[in-house]
Amino acid sequence: MSTSLRGAPRVCLALGAAYLAAGPALAQTWIVDAAGAPGSHFRTIQAAVDAAADGDTILLRSGSYGEAVSIDGKALHVVGLGGCFVFASTSRPTPAPLFEVKNLPAGREVHLRGFDLARLSGQPGDALHLRGNAGRVWCEELFLDTYDGPALHIEDCAEVLLSDVFAQANLATLDVAGRAIPAAGMVIERCAHVSVFGGQARGSHGPPLFRTPTQPIAGGAGVAVRDARVSLVGITLEGGTGGSFEVSGCLLGARGGSALLVAPPTTSAREVLVHGASLRAGSSGFRDRGCAPDPGNAPEIDDPSAAVRSLSGAPARLEWPTLPYPSGNFEFQIVGAPQELFLGLLSLETQDGAPMPGIEGELFLPLAASIVGFAGRLDAAGFHQRGAGFVSPGGPVHLHAQVVLLDARGTLRFTGPGTLLLR
Repeated sequence: MSTSLRGAPRVCLALGAAYLAAGPALAQTWIVDAAGAPGSHFRTIQAAVDAAADGDTILLRSGSYGEAVSIDGKALHVVGLGGCFVFASTSRPTPAPLFEVKNLPAGREVHLRGFDLARLSGQPGDALHLRGNAGRVWCEELFLDTYDGPALHIEDCAEVLLSDVFAQANLATLDVAGRAIPAAGMVIERCAHVSVFGGQARGSHGPPLFRTPTQPIAGGAGVAVRDARVSLVGITLEGGTGGSFEVSGCLLGARGGSALLVAPPTTSAREVLVHGASLRAGSSGFRDRGCAPDPGNAPEIDDPSAAVRSLSGAPARLEWPTLPYPSGNFEFQIVGAPQELFLGLLSLETQDGAPMPGIEGELFLPLAASIVGFAGRLDAAGFHQRGAGFVSPGGPVHLHAQVVLLDARGTLRFTGPGTLLLR
């Protein structure tokens, strides 16, 4: 992180062997290196996934991985060690996800963190596809970039957490009739609970000049929701432009995308909660040419029965280091309202039934398997910075954390959860 440890309060987060035993038994660590450097086990991610068992950790060394990856029914941690880039190596005749997590049983968890997924034009399909998961999928610090489809597609999942995920759909596609088909940055449908903390979602823009559509162009939505319970906390949502980035002026008949598009429900209306999010509709042409936003309202609700609720004020935040740390010193910070009391919960487990709701936010960590790692009061600016040490018996250790805050009126609030990988 950019702040300094100098002068920060310090606390030792030394967890005993009895507590560490709550983690997965006999879990293994697999190292993937695209160049096959010494100390690695595999050169491809899929080979590591195939070899791994439930609870194992797959560490991705810096490099480019030209492959498609599928995690089918396994509970794994897949963590990039910095500079990890996964891309589609060849064009595919049919749409297929670049990286998918599917068929995860209830009570299990898949954790993805710290790598980039990119799909070029002419390679249809999602960058990341989560589907049919009864367990929890937790994604942190991911960059998802695609051209011919949504960057992130979540469907038929029980529990998904996204933290600092950037999802960008670059380009609208043309069907056989020449009609432009916009793509959302994120598509969420038929899900029991999807929680999004921070990050950004951006819809597709119009096709370039050499791919002339037969009808007016529409930009894609930042996030498109159907039949799902979704919380959007502190995220930036941006609709795509109706025109291409190659067009210098505003296009007649073009239409910018919505920041948030809630489609008519097919079975039941699920609530969409917006808290501290930044919403921007797309314009009819090039984003920097002064074209007016269209539609004028950034959120677009297609059906009045869809429940969209907004919370006022900025959400509290827990900011952890973004890269894996060796056992030893690291730092973190808490941002909230001035003079709020806080308790920091630490756990090696996250699966414990449904999250516990508060006045603002939800607690995702299991209380029975958590400890209070730190406590105090935010300063007059609503800020607290702390340095910490962690004693590990041997890595990797996936330390989950979340902060509970209590203001002077007795209002209970939660930050979004985060994970620190200690090696």
